[in-house]
Amino acid sequence: MKKSYFVLVFYCISNLFCIHSKPTYNNSMDIFSLIGLIFNTQFTTYTSTMADARVYHTATLLNTGKVLVVGGTSDNSTALSTAELYDPDPALFTSTGSMKDKRGDHTATLLPSGKVLIVGGTTDGSTGLSTAELYDPDTGSFTYTSGRMSESRFYHTATLLKTGKVLITGGTSDGSTALNTAEIYDPDTDTFSYTGSMIYNRMYHTATLLYNGNVIIIGGTSDNSTGLSFAELYSSSSNSFSSDMTLYNTTDSFIYHTATLLNNEKVLVSGGVAELTSYSPTSYQDLYDTSLTTNSTYFWYIENLTMNTTRYKHTATLFNNGQVLIAGGVKSATSSTSISSAELYDYSLFGSTTVFNNPTTGSMVTARSSHTATLLPSGKVLVTGGNTDSGITKSVELYDPSTGTWEEKK
Repeated sequence: MKKSYFVLVFYCISNLFCIHSKPTYNNSMDIFSLIGLIFNTQFTTYTSTMADARVYHTATLLNTGKVLVVGGTSDNSTALSTAELYDPDPALFTSTGSMKDKRGDHTATLLPSGKVLIVGGTTDGSTGLSTAELYDPDTGSFTYTSGRMSESRFYHTATLLKTGKVLITGGTSDGSTALNTAEIYDPDTDTFSYTGSMIYNRMYHTATLLYNGNVIIIGGTSDNSTGLSFAELYSSSSNSFSSDMTLYNTTDSFIYHTATLLNNEKVLVSGGVAELTSYSPTSYQDLYDTSLTTNSTYFWYIENLTMNTTRYKHTATLFNNGQVLIAGGVKSATSSTSISSAELYDYSLFGSTTVFNNPTTGSMVTARSSHTATLLPSGKVLVTGGNTDSGITKSVELYDPSTGTWEEKK
């Protein structure tokens, strides 16, 4: 009797495998997960959306073509330690271990080795972390770096230099006082070391690697209130900061902006707010030619451009053809309501003195801000998480530049 029962069970399960030769990938349990429960065997679970709703997280394209999504928060209170991998083929997510620390507002940088350096962040929104971790895609695991930063920080930047080292600048340790210190992470020693100080204390700023190997640092705030209208250069050869460069229009103070290095060595600075009391966003885009900068006090301005929509907490993604996809964010000073609109910047279409509006390119299915946007090897853009009108979301969207359309996965 027992033998016959076992044969019957085996027959039924084998037929299930035959009928469902591929598991059903959704948020519900598939047949492989069910069999795993029966036999106490662990199967990988795949979902079309993220397992966790996330905002203030990071999404990093790996050398494998997959995207590592880590940390953030689901409730605006406590950070997450969980991590997920997005596989573009077949467009599904799966869990990939957990970080040693819960963290949001951290940075994640792909190293030449293929590992990902995750630095700083905050667990509770008010206290910074000085720890850093490495994600190894070969093992799907996280380990602490041998050394930690000299200062805890979040709202900072992390920029991969041409030397393979990573420049960490600014941020805050307590959520209110900005830092001017900078540190270098050396993957050969797996440690951090000081590398001078910025001219200004900064958080919510941007740090963009230039073609010559230097880094341009733009905007942010020193007092957690008023934006900075100054930029400065980090020299990778001297490991020092110089050139207190005034932006063309001193009223152009940038917080929650984006800064994108274009294929023609120019930097496109888009959106943001000038201060954190009224949160009045701008529709301006300023274009600067960094190839003309020396040690002067002028950051070379080319033209002042206009987006179709005022926005901050948006994303800007550079395509291989030189266009920039600007998506989502918040548009109003009186409301934190997210927007779904998107537009394309294309420098090749306009003269050097033309004031223009970007062409629109459809809208996201879900209005969102503080999301991530990652260019995939296919040329599509993966947008994950963020704040929506109904709260923090786990949904993701794909933008197809060939059709200018969006597809959402819920």
